[in-house]
Amino acid sequence: MTEDDICDVFGLPNGGHDLELLVTGLASSSSSDGESLKSLWRERYNIISGKDPIPLSAVKTKLLSNGLTDEEFKQTFVLFAMSSFLAPASGAVVDLRLLSAVEDVSRIDQLNWCKYVLEELVIGVREAVRGAKYVRGCIVLLAIVYFHRYIKRGTKLSNELPLIQHWNGQKFGDRLKREEAAGGLGHSDRSEVVFPISRKHSNKSGEASSLPNNSVDNVRHIVDLPADIRTDEEVHSSSIDDVHELLLLNKRDSELFCKRYMDRMNPIKLKMHARSEQSSLKDSSQVSPSAASQETGTVDGVGTE
Repeated sequence: MTEDDICDVFGLPNGGHDLELLVTGLASSSSSDGESLKSLWRERYNIISGKDPIPLSAVKTKLLSNGLTDEEFKQTFVLFAMSSFLAPASGAVVDLRLLSAVEDVSRIDQLNWCKYVLEELVIGVREAVRGAKYVRGCIVLLAIVYFHRYIKRGTKLSNELPLIQHWNGQKFGDRLKREEAAGGLGHSDRSEVVFPISRKHSNKSGEASSLPNNSVDNVRHIVDLPADIRTDEEVHSSSIDDVHELLLLNKRDSELFCKRYMDRMNPIKLKMHARSEQSSLKDSSQVSPSAASQETGTVDGVGTE
């Protein structure tokens, strides 16, 4: 899994500056000391103690109160989204390390949030392997990535980005039930779509690399393909078995070839027709002298009558 996968799922800023997390006793912002910044945020929630955390429930109430300025709302929303869902660290409290990342609102979209979310998830998985009871990081991310890479035959699943828009609690539950009925995770068919979709395909020289076979899915978001050409996933979903799927893929590819052939031939036919008309007009305007003499009954300008 890479930062591009995070971008596929959530559409977060990918690239830019790394987050500088706030560390107790150290200043990660040029405008304020780390402890002062924490104290400032605690005061907003009437927290007197310098060690008590900020509950996410209080942050949610603040977001819904309509009492925040635009800048405060952006800061608070990012803190809530990260601490509660995208990169939860511990319990239902705000991750105060992120305060320095949201202090300058104008730089929030310039930070590499995809990298941060991935790193937090990796840390959480490693801690879980060691036996940690609480797993930090966005576990939902792992499920969505799996669900789109492995699909059930007869299931149609859109890959329009961001991928999270296609899921809710009910759909999650239904998919998990189908996985359990099939014998557990890993028994679905591998998707033909090349993930991550948001990654730019390039080789070491920086030039665009060739795409793999059955690349309708891979290039649909890059070039303008006909809307009636089915993707690999759509073909897979409508097939009844492997042989039927191969036949449908071959039929689809043939239709695509024919469409592209006709798209190229039609302009050629128009140009050939125009050239033929121009040639006919030119021939009619350049009649030979002998032909003209025969038609008028004269020879070298002297009448024959």
